Amino acid sequence: MLPAMAVSRAGHPRGSLSVQRSVIAPGAGLALAQVTGHRDEPAHVHAVAHLGLFLGGHYEERHGRAPGPRAPLSVSFHAPGERHGGRYGDAPARFLLVEMSPAWALSQGLSLERWEPVAVERTRALPRLLSRMGRELMLSDSVSPLALHALLLEAMVEVSRAQRPRRGAPPVWWVRARAQVEACYREPLSVSAVAAAVGVSPSELAGGFRRWCGVGMGAYVRRLRVEFAARALVEGDASLTDIALDAGFCDHSHLTRAFKALMGRTPSAYRAERRLA
Repeated sequence: MLPAMAVSRAGHPRGSLSVQRSVIAPGAGLALAQVTGHRDEPAHVHAVAHLGLFLGGHYEERHGRAPGPRAPLSVSFHAPGERHGGRYGDAPARFLLVEMSPAWALSQGLSLERWEPVAVERTRALPRLLSRMGRELMLSDSVSPLALHALLLEAMVEVSRAQRPRRGAPPVWWVRARAQVEACYREPLSVSAVAAAVGVSPSELAGGFRRWCGVGMGAYVRRLRVEFAARALVEGDASLTDIALDAGFCDHSHLTRAFKALMGRTPSAYRAERRLA
């Protein structure tokens, strides 16, 4: 079970939610979700990327880039930190959901930061590839983990090819800087120290994060720490204070503020929700 999965939401009491999950790799997971009955989904955000295939039923997007009813077999993409939510109607709504952490995507040689939602949702091969992933999830034999991983990478390659070309490729120093941050994000970090380690000025490093990552260095580190805390909340029984310190936050309240800003609820609520799902 992928700790960062967040397909269960508090909503209208008449609505019910059922989920079947599968871990593709640490940092990437798949779920088939069905919502029956009227259910309001309040606006929220995720610390990981959300790629979804709407299989049918009634779902109306009420928050985010493209409000309105979803069409069957339409693809949606929500980047980390993007606020979205909606409402379910009379017909049971079924979704295939893929969640990927930015760190996992980078480990596969692909960057989610360059994905543009409009280009993702118009990638022609995605409905077919995501449907095949759903069939593999239902089949669930000894080859399914390999098949799911391969299908997800194939889908990510298709999406990456569909993006509009951007000027220039990240330089070697930027690749080294990002790797250093991802290896040490739970430790005290400074722009000056990382810049010195890769041989550039602090201003050049800060600009590189904004250009090639889409967010500042501080926001990137905070997101990695929240992802770590989300995994720890589900995988063990450590106290929130211990998790906060282990993730690199100053204290429990610091974790709570950052976690709620990215995940839309407190760490305690997230832990309780994941254990009930």
